[in-house]
Amino acid sequence: ILLLILIFSCLIAINQPRWQIATIKIFNPPSNTSAEIRRAIEEILFNHYHGLIKKSNRWLYPETEIRDRLLASWPNLEKVDLSYQPHTNALIVKLIERRANLIWCQRLIPRQCQFADASGIAFGSAASFSDQLFFEVVDEVARPTANPTTIQLVQELKLALEEVLPERPKISTAVYTGDNDFRFTALDWTIIASHNRPAAATANDLRTALSSQDFLDELATHTHQLEYIDLRFPEKVFYKFRD
Repeated sequence: ILLLILIFSCLIAINQPRWQIATIKIFNPPSNTSAEIRRAIEEILFNHYHGLIKKSNRWLYPETEIRDRLLASWPNLEKVDLSYQPHTNALIVKLIERRANLIWCQRLIPRQCQFADASGIAFGSAASFSDQLFFEVVDEVARPTANPTTIQLVQELKLALEEVLPERPKISTAVYTGDNDFRFTALDWTIIASHNRPAAATANDLRTALSSQDFLDELATHTHQLEYIDLRFPEKVFYKFRD
């Protein structure tokens, strides 16, 4: 009986208002989301219990549950940091948004585009003018989801190829084909690269081709512009001039 009384007394004490989170402070919320994020946290914290203990308890608040809810509900969030501030009884929520590195578009009517970050995570809808600001990848067969590994690879290929190209121009667009190849547009010609080859190996083959005397001689004497260089095959480079 004494043990039950002790347990009951502890539960009453730990559920007292002085030990509960009283307010929520949110820092750096995405535009126009502060109220929604606050409601999502309040739904978890207030009027809910861990068994017989309030979830709003300052020591036992469900940090993982809150973080997982916010990241799932707002894909544009990269990181959620939670901490308790004793002198205000406040839960401090610090949010970090993802930074867009490119836009990934599906070749549909109307066109549908999403931002994607350096880690390959696609998030949020990209406005129609975004292709003027970001590297754009167009998925030719409109796959239902953008694969993070594929997004990372196309970024690695872009950077590696730009390092090799004469005068290091910026590659602004790429097409992801139905054959899982990438077609990059640069210097008015196309670079074809394979999804199945490392970026460094592809860039090295391009470097070898561009420094080949046979290629340079043909480039200098040919009356038409280069149409494409095909780097899909290990240690083999194919190229074609426009007719």
